[in-house]
Amino acid sequence: MVTRSASTQSPTLSASTISNKVTPAPNQTKTKTQKTNPTKKTKLTPATENFVENIDTHLLPIKSFFDNNKELPINYPQFRDIIEKVQINPDPDFIFEQYNISLKAMIDLIEKVRPKLQSNSSKIRFTRLHNELFNKYLDKQLKPNTQN
Repeated sequence: MVTRSASTQSPTLSASTISNKVTPAPNQTKTKTQKTNPTKKTKLTPATENFVENIDTHLLPIKSFFDNNKELPINYPQFRDIIEKVQINPDPDFIFEQYNISLKAMIDLIEKVRPKLQSNSSKIRFTRLHNELFNKYLDKQLKPNTQN
């Protein structure tokens, strides 16, 4: 509120006018609420849930392959764990690092065990996984990491 005194003819500001200009009224405050997105949990399809629940049955035909080939980069329990985790996690790079196996070695291993699988669903699943990993491998070969 601006008032003029009769003697000076200059505008004077009252204390309430100054405080209103410095601090807005309570109903004028702007509050920013930050929305935090909860971490998205990967939702598995019923087919993937079934595969993971029965993974030992699906991988049973290749168990002897691992037992008879000691020169493989990982053993059967490690392979089983990797396959199970890859079904749940769409980006397997971290999983491969945990088991100290390269992308190329995993691709080669899948190529060796895929013909030994008996169920069509397992073969299809391994073919898809192989193709995804192979494409990722090609991308890494064609586009090496550039660091500044």
